Amino acid sequence: SLGASLPAGHYSDHCGAVAEKIAARVAASTRFEELVVIGTNTERGRITVSAKPALIKAAKAKRIIADAHDVTVGKTLVGWVKKLTSFGAFISFPGSVSALAPLELLSDRYVSLPEDLLQPDQTVVAHVVSVDESVDGGKIRVSLQRSVADVAATECLDPKDFLLDYFRELEGPAGSAAFNDIGRQTTVTVKQKHPYGVLVTPAPTEAVSANASGFVTADQAKEQIDKCKAGAVLAACILDVDPEKDIVDFSLRSALASSKKPKKAKSQKAVELAVRKKKETSVVVEIVKEDYLVLSMPEFDHAIAFAMTKTYNDCSKPFMRFKVGQRLSGTPVRAEANKRTLVMLRPEPEAPSKKAADNKRPVKQPVDSAISFFEDYQPGLATRAKVMSIKGSQANLNLAAN
Repeated sequence: SLGASLPAGHYSDHCGAVAEKIAARVAASTRFEELVVIGTNTERGRITVSAKPALIKAAKAKRIIADAHDVTVGKTLVGWVKKLTSFGAFISFPGSVSALAPLELLSDRYVSLPEDLLQPDQTVVAHVVSVDESVDGGKIRVSLQRSVADVAATECLDPKDFLLDYFRELEGPAGSAAFNDIGRQTTVTVKQKHPYGVLVTPAPTEAVSANASGFVTADQAKEQIDKCKAGAVLAACILDVDPEKDIVDFSLRSALASSKKPKKAKSQKAVELAVRKKKETSVVVEIVKEDYLVLSMPEFDHAIAFAMTKTYNDCSKPFMRFKVGQRLSGTPVRAEANKRTLVMLRPEPEAPSKKAADNKRPVKQPVDSAISFFEDYQPGLATRAKVMSIKGSQANLNLAAN
């Protein structure tokens, strides 16, 4: 029989927990309905395939490359991270084509290490900036900067695909009735209070079992923290559900858990209308998780929704970029039964870098008003500073707030 290999990193466009979840579902006799060939070894008679949704979409749209001759400057292609180095990332494409994304072209913001943004096998959208076509050449350079590598420019991906594919893989194609309970008011019984949050026992519902474990983060409990004593029964709102692990996240915030809050069915219809009209709305961060945010939407009676913390080209940790209580803007893109409601966030503003030299680190409140970036401080520059302390024969100076 003709064999093929499917690397574990090619089960999904996503890394981390969702990739592990998919890997756990794969067993002997598992059937893959859609795959794309990404490499062949004629000597060994082996074929390498990928199940990455982005590569499959590229192949269907005939926007996938077969060899280096298909690569031209200006093209935006779908690939994956092959290797990370101190000077950048090597990006692979089907047909054994490889390119370098230099450190300065990984992001519009300053990046000190590629692993701050990328992981091996991560799907990326790469814009070709140069091709060395000399006899000894063949070297391809690409940019992963958001200002250059536009997802829509691939002509096979929609900006929503990363979000929709992630939750499709996380939830499974059919979803779960448990997700219908998200946003509903219920009660919880306090078990234990800790500095990081409160362990609770949920009141059983149609979808939440009597054996489910409940948790309230410190941020979601602080409004009612004085009432969080063992055995206390408190009003709560369901923020998220993990049906496989039987774990439920709750909020005790009055804005979410109030008995006066309208029924979920009413707000759900309003959200469904917003999806059809592509209406942007304000959202509030309730929980920051590794891969996604749990949000509330004040305009829709604080209905609960979800958004990604990552993108194709940026898998950096979200905990410095997002904070509980932070207000963002986004557009609801999915509101369906048995599934989480999804919001596409408006991208965070970033000053685009036209050249590598423009990828600078901004300074905050500089003493010298003529200074804008850390890189402005060069040998021979005349500038200003403020003395912060004296140690022996040395004066320690402050140049800026950061």
